[in-house]
Amino acid sequence: MESEKTLQLPASANGFEAPSIQLNLLAPAPGPVSRQLFKAVYGARNSHLDLQWVQLLVATELDGGGEPFCLLHYDVPAREVWLYGDEGYFLGPGRPSVPSSALNNAFCAVNMSETTAAGLGCSLILTADILFKVSSPLPRHVILRAKEKDADNVACAKLNGRFLAEAVPMAGLQVEPVNGCSAEARFTITYEEPRGFAGAAGGWVQLLIADSPEAQGAPFCFVHYDKASHHLWMYSSDLGFFLGPMDTGQESGSFESGACRVDVSSAKVVHGDGHLVLELPVQLKPAMAGTKGVFLRSHDVLGRDSGWQRVGEWTIP
Repeated sequence: MESEKTLQLPASANGFEAPSIQLNLLAPAPGPVSRQLFKAVYGARNSHLDLQWVQLLVATELDGGGEPFCLLHYDVPAREVWLYGDEGYFLGPGRPSVPSSALNNAFCAVNMSETTAAGLGCSLILTADILFKVSSPLPRHVILRAKEKDADNVACAKLNGRFLAEAVPMAGLQVEPVNGCSAEARFTITYEEPRGFAGAAGGWVQLLIADSPEAQGAPFCFVHYDKASHHLWMYSSDLGFFLGPMDTGQESGSFESGACRVDVSSAKVVHGDGHLVLELPVQLKPAMAGTKGVFLRSHDVLGRDSGWQRVGEWTIP
């Protein structure tokens, strides 16, 4: 269940002249929050166009408290959204309602396709879809800040209520078939993209057929698909480096090593409905004889690594 909570926040006395700042939260209740729609309403003295910028901060304290924080900055005249990054400067800009993966740091990410900013009279309404990438046992406050163009001071209000940030699970990753007994197979990998970031350039998906992810000197078949470039690569255990890149469906294209052969000309990639589907025809060579594990790994557009997941096994005659 989701619930909406409206809270009135007093502004600092040395900020605007009697500004009205309120914060509406649409969030799961009760319990930790992994993704939340923040709706902040900032009031100016005469018109929302008098605002220079507004900010929404999720942190343990106003100064960050020495813990990871999420600081969203909206430049009102430019209509640009920025997110404070891990390297000490702002990332962006992003445009409200325009999909982008640029506003993304180690603690949080902003889904710009669901983020909006609208002015109505004296009020500026900023609605931001924020997801949290890591969990933290320390409660977070929501803090609003705003500045008018002709004001020397900044209005600031801190929400008394607190919540716990919980990491959004990585999207699903699966393969079909999950087991078999043959020297040839057509593996279909389905990768579910993070909601709000479907089709965004970035990230990769990998398939490994081996005794274990560490390989330990035994032959293995390792295929890499790069989502940004739409290219396929294959690691050659014979040569010790990647072969490629090639485009899926490339005429007469194939990768080959002593462990396997990948028919790139018959490989396919399909994007749609928040999923990426990758079809890989693989021929496993006698050096791979025996029962091997089928492993998947992904690195999503938000910079999260799933690590190797054993999803099945394959027996090579």
